[in-house]
Amino acid sequence: MFVIIGATGQVGSHVAQYLLERGQPVKIIVRNIDKAQQLSQLGAIVHVGNIDNPEDIESGFKNADTVYLMDPPAYHEPNVEEITRRRLTILKDAIVQNSVKKVVVLTSGGVHNRYLDIGNLKYAQIWEDGFKELTVPVTSLRPAWFMENWTPSIMMAKENGQFPSMLRYLDRPIPQIAAKDIAKVAVDIMESSWSGFQVVELEGPQKYSVLDVTNALSKHIETSVHPNVIERDQLPSMLISINTHPNSIDGWVAMLDFTNDVSPQLEHSEETVKGSTTIDEFISSVLGD
Repeated sequence: MFVIIGATGQVGSHVAQYLLERGQPVKIIVRNIDKAQQLSQLGAIVHVGNIDNPEDIESGFKNADTVYLMDPPAYHEPNVEEITRRRLTILKDAIVQNSVKKVVVLTSGGVHNRYLDIGNLKYAQIWEDGFKELTVPVTSLRPAWFMENWTPSIMMAKENGQFPSMLRYLDRPIPQIAAKDIAKVAVDIMESSWSGFQVVELEGPQKYSVLDVTNALSKHIETSVHPNVIERDQLPSMLISINTHPNSIDGWVAMLDFTNDVSPQLEHSEETVKGSTTIDEFISSVLGD
């Protein structure tokens, strides 16, 4: 049995779907059963539970051979780090108590920079370090910048030709990957055998700059697209305008500083696993071409 936490998210939803397409037994743990209807119709077992409730997770992991984990945002809480550590303990206890055989956890590219005390990156470091202590095989997935981060800018440019960029260096290519490609790698690992703790870093088929993205988008919408750098002091208002939780703004700005200023973003850039989705294909999926 494959058990998934985060099955309604960008990556987890694809993980569940790919496993079901391969004929694997899948259980998803969700807080809101209404969001699980599509996966339920595809054959997933739905377990309603809260990641912050030890009893829900322990019962949800019953009969699990392999689990896929991600940390749902807890931005509504005043102390996100405390919540992150508590969830880590709950999950590790459930893994041990149910004799789960394999663990795949979604963390983040950049967690090797241990000197950085950055919101989301710090929480990913806590998870990676914590799950590393388990005696069962554990894989930490460290993806590069999500192509999905471009979605709001793509939709804005479709309306008015202006492409707001949270990245300051328009001509600098950076590693990035589509969520569905992360999921494909996750599923391949979940179905495989390995020993001990391993890190898998992921990126797309090639690095892309902001200009690469806007040039590709111009061809799709058949009009000029103009990238506009959002200055650092304007990032909070920009993030709020696209419905980013207010409590997460500082963490997002810090992560963007990291993406803009820290290189390399991946620890083993010569050994990354590469997804197949190009920026052109990703733009097509966003626009519904």
